[in-house]
Amino acid sequence: MLKVGGARLSSALSAVASGRSKRRVLGSILVDTVGSGMFSSLLLLYLSTVNKIAPEVGGPLVTISAVLSFALMPSVSRVTHALGGRRAMMASSALSGVGFLLVFAAYRAVVVPFAALLIFVGDRLNGTAWPVLATEQFGRERLSFLFAVANSAKTIALGSGTLIAALALSVNSSTGLRLALAANVVSYLIGLFLLIGIPDNRFEAKKNPESIRVALRDRGFMRLVVSQTALSTSWIIPGVAFPLYLTDTLGEAPALAAALLTVRYTVISLCQVPLVHYAAEWSRRAVLAFSAASSALGVIAVFSLSVPSGALRVSLAVGATILLAGSEIVSKPTASALAVAHAPEGHEAPYMAVFQATWTLSYALGPAAIGLGLKYPPLLWSAILAIVVIGSLMGGIVGTQTPSNHSRRQAGTLRTRPPASPTTTPSTTKPER
Repeated sequence: MLKVGGARLSSALSAVASGRSKRRVLGSILVDTVGSGMFSSLLLLYLSTVNKIAPEVGGPLVTISAVLSFALMPSVSRVTHALGGRRAMMASSALSGVGFLLVFAAYRAVVVPFAALLIFVGDRLNGTAWPVLATEQFGRERLSFLFAVANSAKTIALGSGTLIAALALSVNSSTGLRLALAANVVSYLIGLFLLIGIPDNRFEAKKNPESIRVALRDRGFMRLVVSQTALSTSWIIPGVAFPLYLTDTLGEAPALAAALLTVRYTVISLCQVPLVHYAAEWSRRAVLAFSAASSALGVIAVFSLSVPSGALRVSLAVGATILLAGSEIVSKPTASALAVAHAPEGHEAPYMAVFQATWTLSYALGPAAIGLGLKYPPLLWSAILAIVVIGSLMGGIVGTQTPSNHSRRQAGTLRTRPPASPTTTPSTTKPER
């Protein structure tokens, strides 16, 4: 089965990236994704283990830099529009590479915020630029598949980074962490050089680029943002909450949390692309409903963990992990492609600048919220469940307004079908508000 799935994925990638230029673009996107994903879990460990900066000092400095990077999203949007997807991606690779190079020299706390801010601004620029680049090079109809491949690659990278972190901690290896950091810097250089000489394929440039305010006033788009932000609050449970909740609160062995994290990474890595392909005929509402139901059931399973013990508790924890991973698998790529479909052609940058905050905010703020909430676990799980349900309802599970079939086809969530009538709206149709 794995061989068949691998053959199908290879065939699909070959169909999408037919031609040397497109293969280089896809390679650059994946190299950048893997590089950033792999080292994101190692940054604090590197600062504390190699540079000897106490976690209570380095942690807040990194968090402050992450929050500041979100304040620069309007600038990131304008830069991406001005440069186009290709050059903006090259700029993001350069910023991130320089930021991680500074980490080598961050033996004093004063250097940490400068290095971290460059890294996070590069990440914000990457999150805005690569969907624009993919749209310019591959077209909107390929986006769901490309988002699925990128998310799967990043998940594999995060899992690898977590494994490296665990091994480094077990053997107290500064050398291993230095090599991982050097490899990450090299990955950004490779991503940058792969894009040199690639044709821009930009849409007709607009003299007055849309601002982020336009995306914020787009009610259909903001419903999508609300639903994804709500769902992402549950996706961080296996990686952030379980290590503390299972060991400190429920008294389970630390190995269980590590095993569940492995289950999450494995499920997403293996099932991401096939499930997105399977859900290609679903409407936006069906995708959102499935993802919300999967998240809600996952949180309910987490809520129930305190009652049983032994094998039943382990089974419930595995079930919760799979349900939450399933929610992310189906929703994330489709919703990302739909976010692009909401944007006017040539003005994707402000939409993606806003949309990338849907899950990055939860991953940035989640550790603090869960750290405080685990003092009262039932209240924490109830709050997350309420956020998922209310946010999903606000996002459009119920109601009469849905994106048009044309927009869903652009986003890759529906296969092309004949128009209902000769009066079908032309290609300039936008999602209904």
